[in-house]
Amino acid sequence: MRGLIFLLVFIVSISGCGLFDASEEKPKPEYEWEELGQFRDRWNTAVEITPDDILFIAQDEKLFRSTNHGEDFQRLSTPDSADIVRIRTLNNKLYIIGDVYRPDGGDWGRDVSWIYVSEDNGQSWEVVTGGYIMQDITYLNNRLHIGRKHGVTTLDLETGESFRNSFIHSKLSDHIEEIEVTSDGRIFLASHDGLHASFDNGETWTKVSTNIHKNYDFFRSLEIDENDNLYLSEYERIYKVMGQELYWEHYKIKNGNDQIKLLPDNKLLLLASDDLKISDRDELSFMEIQPKSTQEYGPYFDFIDTFSNGNIILAGHSHVFLGRKME
Repeated sequence: MRGLIFLLVFIVSISGCGLFDASEEKPKPEYEWEELGQFRDRWNTAVEITPDDILFIAQDEKLFRSTNHGEDFQRLSTPDSADIVRIRTLNNKLYIIGDVYRPDGGDWGRDVSWIYVSEDNGQSWEVVTGGYIMQDITYLNNRLHIGRKHGVTTLDLETGESFRNSFIHSKLSDHIEEIEVTSDGRIFLASHDGLHASFDNGETWTKVSTNIHKNYDFFRSLEIDENDNLYLSEYERIYKVMGQELYWEHYKIKNGNDQIKLLPDNKLLLLASDDLKISDRDELSFMEIQPKSTQEYGPYFDFIDTFSNGNIILAGHSHVFLGRKME
């Protein structure tokens, strides 16, 4: 009995000294999160990080810029009466889509969209075009391609001429989600009616997701990697589209997703309202990394973008968080 008691005391002693520990070491978090207080409880409406890591955050008609990764912000001038809903960096210029209220649009009036451009990082603005609702824009060879109801309007920036292609006719939603350009000049458009492409700078459009069942082709988000591979998010699936022949792969995921974003070092992010996950692009084994919340519900997020060093801006209408990558 004395031997047994001595053995138990010895085990307890070395456990207290850290020589014997049955608990496993917890993995270190991938990101450390900081809430940017000046954007709390404000109506944040758009986020953009440029290729040279300049951060823009919009709050309706207000626009803020940070040149030091979110440490400090400067408020910029903006077009009168335009609520900013999209910010894009295209052809080394800053574009915004702003919704403008029109009191003559029916009993309650209505919003219509206008595109504005700045060549001095938001110090001054010029009107490009507008007068209808827009969702997204992209640029290729002196042409703006404007995602709108049923399809795309293409505007030649040299001649000022434009033309419209209508090809989206889904019963659930007839507007586009995102439009992007590959480095070899192909334009892709994600929508509730699948993935469409133009191979002639917007002259014609072709549906290229005809092999995907209509129940699974509501593509909410589109990203293009450095090799011109496409990544598409659907509520329960991720699609990867590779090569000129557009070879498709798909992966089922849990808990749904709204946005997909690529990170350096072959990483990928998935955002679903209050849930942010990270994974290697090849393995697709996801881990949650969203900021921890003390609220019963939320916070909920609508926007995500990334810096070149892998840091993340995660924003909702009433919160903005900066995620710093842990070394």
